[in-house]
Amino acid sequence: MRRLAAWAALPRTSFRARLLLALVGSVGLLLAAALLVVRVQTRRQVAVMVDRAVQRTDAAYREMEEARLRQLRGYTARFAGSNRLPAALEEAVLSPGAAEFLGETVLYELQLAGIPNALAAFGERDGRPVAAVLEGAPLPDARAALPASAASAAAGPAEGVASHHRVGGRLYTVQTVPLALFGEPVGTLTLGIPLDDAAAAQLGRSVGAEVCFLADGRCVASTPGVRRGGLDRRMRDAARAGARRRTRWDGARMALVPARLASGGGAQEVTRIVAIPLEDVLRPFDQLERAQAAAGVVSLLVALALGTVLSRSFARPVRALVAATRKVAEGDLETRVAVAGRDELGTLAAAFNEMTHGLMLKERYRGVLDKVVSREVADELLKGEIRLGGETRDVTSLFADVRGFTTLTEGMDPERVIGLLNELVGRMGGAVEAEGGVVDKFLGDGLMAIFGAPGVQPGHALRAVRAAVRMRDAVAGVNAERAARGEASVEVGIGINSGPAVAGNMGSPGRLNYTVLGESVNLASRLCSSAQGAEILVSRATWERVDADVDAVPGGMRSIKGLSAPVEVFRVRGLRAAGRIPVPGLAVLALALLACAPAAAQPLPTLADLGATWTSPGGTVQVTPRGRLELEANLPGEAHAWQVPGTEPVFQPRAALFLDAFAGSRWYAGFAAHADRARPLRGQDVSVRIEQAFLRWSPFGGDGLFVQAGQFVSPFGSYPARHHTPADPFIRPPLPYDYRTILSAARVPGGAAGFLRWKDEPAVHRPEGAPPVWAAPYPTGAMAGGRAGRLDGRVAVLTSAPSSEPRRWRFRASDAAPSVAASAGVQVTPGARIGASFSRGPYLEPSPVQPAADTIDASEFHQQMWAVDASFTRGWVEARAEVILDRWEVPNVGADPRDVSWTAEAKVKLSPAVFVAGRYGAMRFNRIGAVGEQVRWDYDVDRAEVAAGLRLGRNTEVRAEYLRLRTDAPPAGGDDAFALRWTWVF
Repeated sequence: MRRLAAWAALPRTSFRARLLLALVGSVGLLLAAALLVVRVQTRRQVAVMVDRAVQRTDAAYREMEEARLRQLRGYTARFAGSNRLPAALEEAVLSPGAAEFLGETVLYELQLAGIPNALAAFGERDGRPVAAVLEGAPLPDARAALPASAASAAAGPAEGVASHHRVGGRLYTVQTVPLALFGEPVGTLTLGIPLDDAAAAQLGRSVGAEVCFLADGRCVASTPGVRRGGLDRRMRDAARAGARRRTRWDGARMALVPARLASGGGAQEVTRIVAIPLEDVLRPFDQLERAQAAAGVVSLLVALALGTVLSRSFARPVRALVAATRKVAEGDLETRVAVAGRDELGTLAAAFNEMTHGLMLKERYRGVLDKVVSREVADELLKGEIRLGGETRDVTSLFADVRGFTTLTEGMDPERVIGLLNELVGRMGGAVEAEGGVVDKFLGDGLMAIFGAPGVQPGHALRAVRAAVRMRDAVAGVNAERAARGEASVEVGIGINSGPAVAGNMGSPGRLNYTVLGESVNLASRLCSSAQGAEILVSRATWERVDADVDAVPGGMRSIKGLSAPVEVFRVRGLRAAGRIPVPGLAVLALALLACAPAAAQPLPTLADLGATWTSPGGTVQVTPRGRLELEANLPGEAHAWQVPGTEPVFQPRAALFLDAFAGSRWYAGFAAHADRARPLRGQDVSVRIEQAFLRWSPFGGDGLFVQAGQFVSPFGSYPARHHTPADPFIRPPLPYDYRTILSAARVPGGAAGFLRWKDEPAVHRPEGAPPVWAAPYPTGAMAGGRAGRLDGRVAVLTSAPSSEPRRWRFRASDAAPSVAASAGVQVTPGARIGASFSRGPYLEPSPVQPAADTIDASEFHQQMWAVDASFTRGWVEARAEVILDRWEVPNVGADPRDVSWTAEAKVKLSPAVFVAGRYGAMRFNRIGAVGEQVRWDYDVDRAEVAAGLRLGRNTEVRAEYLRLRTDAPPAGGDDAFALRWTWVF
């Protein structure tokens, strides 16, 4: 042991070797502990696996039985909806000799319906049998065909009563419905389809088990293996006991689980027995116990030997690093750690010392810069991005100057003069910084401020005026304090102008001064000189930008020194009151509307109520129109984060018409037309368009394999399929389907450096940028898909990528290349589903605004996306989550821009008519290299949403939503919006 300790302490022993040895010992400890846990948990896990198998069996049986009942309900509704069979039944009741005609009539109807081998039985209102047919022939004894529940069904609901019934040694799933002639009940119809070996085999294949259906103690339908080896006898014993049993059959361990099924009453009892194989469940536990017993003992011994030796040599330098890290976190940047060797820990200690030294130097530089320039300019200097020269920018300049400062300070001690000056310019500078402006320089007893540079700043004119009002209020506060001390008041004149100016660094390479120059800056300075005490003068250029938010009066034409023509000026009196209800107040208003809505709710008709549906005489072709009308109001916030480029309330009416056409069970056509303001938050006019028009063919009928072509919703992502459906409790789409990145489908960047500057010019690039996924893309193309058991999948060839806007959805021969999208999912349980999807295709417009280089083709700009999603429903609670990985191929940028986004939401029904919901979404962007530096290509963003909805009637609803978005995009801050929508589905 001493030799081993000495070997571990040698300097040449690397950190990686020590760590590996420590991991071996840890694995041994884990295996030893796992052995104990497995022995305790094996029995419990087996019970859990059996329960899950039973749940899967129940779900599969319910699915199969529901399909059979849907088929029966369709047939019974068809028979009960016509007068032919009720009339024949009434005649047979009144005239017993007419029972033969009734049998012929029902045989003819069954032949038309395509189920000639079904069971059909008629009874009077009191349950007495009238006639029955079985598998295409009259049944001599009609009493055997009627379940005991037939009498109660005569006065029951129109959809009837479902049960199981055994006739002639066979088991049938039956549906008993009342028959009425001109509103008067005449009797009952019992229609049944056989539950035979084929149905049992189908159920057995879907759950991987042996299945038997027992009626009156006999196995009337089963999988092929049940009657082999005496398994049916053991199943009958389990059914009689009514409890689960364990058995060994054919050399394998199995669990027998009985379940009582609904029967027609009387003496009949129907039971389903499932034999669930346990060998695959138990085998891993058996192997795991054996493997862990051996590995655990060996690893435990090794761990005990090596753990003691290695822990001391490993923990000492780590503790030193932890202690030093805590000192750095407390602000001690001069702390250092000893470099004890040349292994990994020694390298880490050296890197830590270099880091603290760099942090100390940077903190010193930052402290000096913050004292001589604004924080924004200091940030740019530290990044090394400011160079000598400038660029033309749209800015607002503000000049403020103390009136009569020389007279005011005459005879005053220099120290008092400096104190007064510092107090005044300090408060005025604070007003500028509070509105996001930059103090360019202090001019003796005044200052110069810039809004709109160095960073792009929407609404810079209004910010400058608000800063001026703050200055005037701050000076008024100073005067109040001076008046209390018996000192003279101070007056400040302020001038503001907006317009183009050259913004940049002036001076020499060794000494820079960031400022703005130009005629618009000179005019602001002259307006300041012309302003009287406590007067704020703005030019017409500024007034036109802030008129809606600022209370100003014309000041007439003034002759300004240095300008040849008079200038029109406006005197600012103050800020206007908010023109709309704040968003929190809107939330209270929405709740009040929701509370009062039930009293105003009126039942509204549907197209089906008006008889707009059409069915062919034979029932083969059916056309069903539907519609939806929505009245929506959006009230955006201040738009700092560019969620919506505007602050005015927007009213959005929207109408949609849907048409579903069925031709038999194999052909289906879908059509959807929409009328709305296609981009209302950007002021676009009304748009009428066809969003869906496709034809689907299912060669085997039902929801199995299908092929479709036309214009339809993209299979990528989990949101498009539930867009504008009751499954979506919100008004706005999730964040990745709604928020525009700065990457454009209509503009090609000149290079990496220019592309990375796009994010700092949101007014130009944000409105035309592309989201990862358009809210619900409806491209043109072809798709194939289907469902097999719990699995479903789709693959499509489409005309556009998920981020493309509606103008790219339609087919055009000039498109460079098609897009490919695919999705797959598995229904893990009846309430839980997991899915994944993929898409790849060109996103660039065929004719971009800024053409790419001659060597780059538009087809080289692809978007590739992966998404995984999950959903869970249980009772009145629904939860969903989705993660999207997005990659944009931009050849002339170099590294591909990537982003990852995720959303999670939950919905809770408080009652059948009221729900609340919450959702959170985030987007993160990768770094791209430019000029030797790695920079994120867009600003990260987070968004939280809450919603509430109230169902007013059978087809009307009112819904409210509030959302809050947060990002560092210039200007950094939050953005919120409120939306209210009324919906009528008709």
